[in-house]
Amino acid sequence: MIPVGARAVLLDDAGQPPLRSILGDALSRCTDAAFAIRRVRLAGIDLTAAELGPLQSCRVLVGRLDADALHDLPSAHDTRAPALERLLRFAGSGRLAVRSAPQRGWSPDFSVLRGPTANETSPQPDLCFVGAHYFYEPDPPDGPAFTAMFDNADAVELAQRRFDDLWDGAYDVLPAVSHALERLLAVASP
Repeated sequence: MIPVGARAVLLDDAGQPPLRSILGDALSRCTDAAFAIRRVRLAGIDLTAAELGPLQSCRVLVGRLDADALHDLPSAHDTRAPALERLLRFAGSGRLAVRSAPQRGWSPDFSVLRGPTANETSPQPDLCFVGAHYFYEPDPPDGPAFTAMFDNADAVELAQRRFDDLWDGAYDVLPAVSHALERLLAVASP
């Protein structure tokens, strides 16, 4: 339980700055990230080099991998191909781990971002996000998508403990994700 008075901010898909910017800024300033996302659309991940740069460890836990995750294939002229290429390079860097926990569930999606970069003059606190997570557009793109952001140490620790418990019972799917990224890029290449 999080004590009353724990600092939280409620974000929505129509707010300013958008969640995409807030998550991107937080990623660009942390060294460790853990995401528990039940459904991931690979073609919907649009991370910049600056956002991936300082990450020493990024663990992504997915509920399941299925054909629906590939339904949003980029076309040959799609501007997302460079983002998919960055993601594929990141997958091969040794800093990304992806596991699936199809027999375990969680609700809602959540993440923990920790550790400021070494050259940070005003480090951000460790953060916990609970709710909608997206790096391209909300899913669904036409309805409200709410996310709560906590910088309270108790909230971060609780989310981290629950993530680690789920992670320990999951299995590695990074090779399947890398293969899917390669297929997406093959479709996107002219």
